[in-house]
Amino acid sequence: MESVTRGRLTNEGDDSGRGESPGEADDALAQRAQSGDRDSLSTLYRRYVAEIYRYAYRQVGNQADAEDLTSQIFLQVVRSIEGYKPQGYFRAWVYGIAKKVIVDWWRKYYKTPTIPLEDFLELETVTSADRPALNPDAEPAVERLMAQLPERYREVLTLRFLRGYSLEETAEAMGISLANAKVIQHRAVKRAAEIGLD
Repeated sequence: MESVTRGRLTNEGDDSGRGESPGEADDALAQRAQSGDRDSLSTLYRRYVAEIYRYAYRQVGNQADAEDLTSQIFLQVVRSIEGYKPQGYFRAWVYGIAKKVIVDWWRKYYKTPTIPLEDFLELETVTSADRPALNPDAEPAVERLMAQLPERYREVLTLRFLRGYSLEETAEAMGISLANAKVIQHRAVKRAAEIGLD
């Protein structure tokens, strides 16, 4: 399978099946991949690599980490493909893997016990990749936590994790430098972790 190449993440080579829904086409490819067909696996990779890269980039805010995460995500897809049950939800399944990989990345990045970051990353990307929405089941817990944070911390977490802004977009929206946005985000997540552990 080809690797994620810096600056060349595209959906070229997507040969989606004609006359069937995207879910059905994905499932047909996934079933062939489960039987050892590497071409089908490569087709699924080409179909989703740019989309997953954009999702990862929105979560971490820089190209290098987004590319590394995209590679990790698809490596996990390859390792887990045999366990996929074809029901027309391959895209949602890939996003589920992506979310878990990114949650683990954030935990390692901050090296601190945290409240479940799934509450922030539980995004309904299967229905709107560009305008993610918080999972309704997570809303009460997130709202309670947000209410205990300073306004600046609430703002950066809302923009980054609930609206899916990149770090650059967050800095612009808040009228601050990129460096300051990174610092505020770090302090906000750390404070949220402390509150979650109280």
